[in-house]
Formats: sequence, structure tokens, C-alpha cells
Amino acid sequence: MLAWALAGSAAGLGVIALVRRKVARYLPYATVGIAGGATITAVATIPTNLPIGVYAAAAALLGVVAELLRGATPPPQYVGQPTQRWSVMLGGVWRRMPSVVAPRGRWPVSPEMGAALVAALPTLIALSTITPALVAALVDPHQTVNHIWQGPPDDLVNPDRSVDPTDVLGTLLLTIAAALAAVGFGGRLSAPDESRAALPQRNGFAQAIPVILPGAAITLLITPIALSAAWPASTMAALAVFTLAMLGLALTPPPPPPNAPARCGSPASWSSRWAWRRAAPGWRAASPPARSRFSRSAVRSP
Repeated sequence: MLAWALAGSAAGLGVIALVRRKVARYLPYATVGIAGGATITAVATIPTNLPIGVYAAAAALLGVVAELLRGATPPPQYVGQPTQRWSVMLGGVWRRMPSVVAPRGRWPVSPEMGAALVAALPTLIALSTITPALVAALVDPHQTVNHIWQGPPDDLVNPDRSVDPTDVLGTLLLTIAAALAAVGFGGRLSAPDESRAALPQRNGFAQAIPVILPGAAITLLITPIALSAAWPASTMAALAVFTLAMLGLALTPPPPPPNAPARCGSPASWSSRWAWRRAAPGWRAASPPARSRFSRSAVRSP
């Protein structure tokens, strides 16, 4: 029954993907319905024997994909109705106050923030379920430091049997969700139509590497433990993680130089604007007034 409920949420996401441009005004509500239904399904699996981590990770993935669809859809002209405000003047005359209207071409809640909100709870549930696997993969190997010449400790030879093999699938789904969010919310997908062309082209794969690598590393580390593999398998998985980390460091583009112009909307541009506004009055007071070509001395009397 719960599997069918999760499948229904996925089917609803497919329907929204087909008609998203026609119902753009209701896409935020569709995201809440899809992600909320999948999260409720994941919470309902807690008292059962079903894989909780897989359901929770699938709920997070559905929420991220729903917000990616909303970010790829042009927002309507007016997302919300303006609130009418009135004030009473002298003599009992009513006067309408100016209404606050949502900016055109922009969602009231950005898809990035929406994805973070709808994926927070299922991600926490999924991480809590893979905690035994994380402890067995990240903490237990440190016992080798105290037993260097005695061989591998018992926790590595006989790993914790309480680790569920489905934790690998749950971690993989979380990694996919993080990778999609990193590539999709890189700055061009959720930007307004008039400003997409002004944004610089970016390498989506290079941008997603710092987000994909932690999830891929955890997946590789817990795979031998979840599959009850013998001791050298965990060591080989750790070496593979080290190799991937070095490759990721080599493929990650370097940061921009310090003298690069600040991007519009960044904290650096905000600070430069604030400093200019603070210094502008003093600069205008210290500088001599510009002489106009139509000054009194230049005009000849008839």
C-alpha cells in the first residue's frame, strides 16, 4: 500500500511535468502536495519493516525534481493578488494606499529555497536510518590505529550485521537529488527569462562535482558493509574514495581571481555599493562644482 502511495506521488509529478506551463500559478501548491505526500508515506514506514531510508530519500528526490520543474517554468505575470490597504484622512475621506505587488518574472519563493524546505525533513529521516552504516564505515576503521601489528580489528572482519543493504540505495538517491539540485539551480535554470542570457555559461558537471563526491564516497564506503563483504573490501573501497577525491579536486575549476568584478547581487557588490554611498556625499562636497557651458559668464548680453 505504501509503495503504491509513493508511486502515486511520482505519477503526479509526471502529470505536473506535462502541464506545468498551463498551470504555472499552482506549481508551488503542486510541489507541496507531491513532496508532502511522499514525506507522509516515508513517515508511515517507520513502524513497519519497509526500508525507511529508501522511501525518505525518494521523497527528497521527488521534492527536488518538482522544484526543478517549477524553476524551468516561466512564472506568471502576477503570482499573488495584491492586498488592498485603505487609510482614513481628515474629514472621513478614505484613501487607497499603494499595494505591494510581487515583482514580474520572479517567484515569491525561489525554487532553490523551496527545494531546501521540502527536502529537509525526508533528508533528515534518511540520514538517521543510515547512521549505523556511517558509524561502521567512518568510525570503526579508526580502531586499527591502536592495533597496528595485530591485524584488522574484529569490527572490520565481522562488520555490523544491523546495517541494511537498502541503505546503499537510499544514499544513492540522496546523491542523485543533490547532483540534480547542484546542476539545475546553478544560476541559469531558475533565473528570469530576461536575465538568463546575461548570466555566464557554466560547466554543470564541474559545478556538481563538489556536491556529488561526498554522497558517492559515502555510498562506496557503506557498500561493502551493507553487502557483508570480507575485510579487504572495505579497505579497497576507502582507496577508491581517496582516488575519487583526488580526481574531483583536479576537475574542480579554480576560484575566480581576487580582482575579478563582483557579480551583481553578491555580497561583494553589496559592500561596494554601501561604501560608495557612504563616500559619495563627502566626495561631492570636496569636489568643485562643474562649470556649465551655459554659465552667466559665457552668455553675452544683447
